[in-house]
Amino acid sequence: MKSIVSARLMVPFWCSFRMPYTINVNYTYPVPPPVTLYGLISCALGLPADCYDLLDEMKITVGVEKEGEVMETYSRIIKRDHRTPDRRTLVIRQKLLQPVFRLYVLADKEFAGRIAGKLNDPVFPLYLGESDDILEVDEVEVFQYKEELTEIVDSILPAEAGIRPTSMYTTAFLPIAFKRGKRDWAGVDYRSYYVGPQLTLEQPIRAVAAGEKRVVF
Repeated sequence: MKSIVSARLMVPFWCSFRMPYTINVNYTYPVPPPVTLYGLISCALGLPADCYDLLDEMKITVGVEKEGEVMETYSRIIKRDHRTPDRRTLVIRQKLLQPVFRLYVLADKEFAGRIAGKLNDPVFPLYLGESDDILEVDEVEVFQYKEELTEIVDSILPAEAGIRPTSMYTTAFLPIAFKRGKRDWAGVDYRSYYVGPQLTLEQPIRAVAAGEKRVVF
């Protein structure tokens, strides 16, 4: 039997989720990608760094409760560049100022209960994005798995679902999983999503109920 964990993620200062294909200007995704949220869950559970053994045992998505204001900061970083004697350069980094997200995790009932317990009492301090982007987690709840048809979705929506929102949205190409090679991890899988605080659809879609919220994994 499956259960769904819901938790509110409040960023008291700022956070950033760097797009890996940006260099001197580090653009941020509008929401934490599923692989970032898996890292958050792993941290709560006390798993070793780079342990992805449990990734296949859960589905992860996220909702936007408060869009953070996008701002830019300057950072001076070390960079291997023979043209720069001190090997330092300026990088522009986008940040999201005080956003609020809602984490949703679909897993077996027992495992979901374990995740919920550790989100309330994590093994390691929790952060979201960079290691100094502190995070406050509350409103952790566990719901029994239940599907419903809905025209309003409270999470990001995979574009492959084939239903375009009629409300305001942005799009994001998010990393969702890691590809396994013969001996090690060989790459990253991506998926396109529609992103918005609440997505109104042109036709009903099957979603999972999490209290009053309806989410799609």
